[in-house]
Amino acid sequence: PELLARELREHPPGTVRLSPLVTDPYQPIERRYRVTRRCLEVLGASEFTPVVLTRSPVVTDDLALFRALPRLIVGVSIPTDDDAVRAAFEPAAPSIDERVAALKTLREAGLRTFAVTWPMLPMNTARLVERVAPWVEAVRIGPMTEKARIARTYHAIGRPEAMTERWEHETFDALSGGFARRGVPVNPTFEPW
Repeated sequence: PELLARELREHPPGTVRLSPLVTDPYQPIERRYRVTRRCLEVLGASEFTPVVLTRSPVVTDDLALFRALPRLIVGVSIPTDDDAVRAAFEPAAPSIDERVAALKTLREAGLRTFAVTWPMLPMNTARLVERVAPWVEAVRIGPMTEKARIARTYHAIGRPEAMTERWEHETFDALSGGFARRGVPVNPTFEPW
């Protein structure tokens, strides 16, 4: 938080992303050290827009703080609707049910919310859209990269076709169409999305 405060003084206001692309901002240890919370408090005292993405229901611990951050946008990573698939690819991560419940809690608290289905993992696209669309203002969708590195996992769950471009295109189209019919923008290009 101290380093962040210093860096915010050195840059013009913009978007600051706290995302599991590097490390999830709401790991279980967050409940002990509250580093993410303290960073969000610093951001809240600035003109920057915090965008939080997590896989963890621990995010709901900060609802009171989130309500005090008018520019905050918060999202949950939901790459599949199938928890067996999630367990194969993300064995230590929270379940899909926990993630959807967290997203619902955030949305019902009046927050601006989004979901990320990136990478797209094997799923029932209609069921994922049905579970996620009511709780988001936008969704980001994209393919798995470097599939060859985890080909064994695709084969272990009996879904090698999900490694093909055809499967990616069909799944992307089905998700995009499903979310569009529910009025949810897919991969918006404008800030801060």
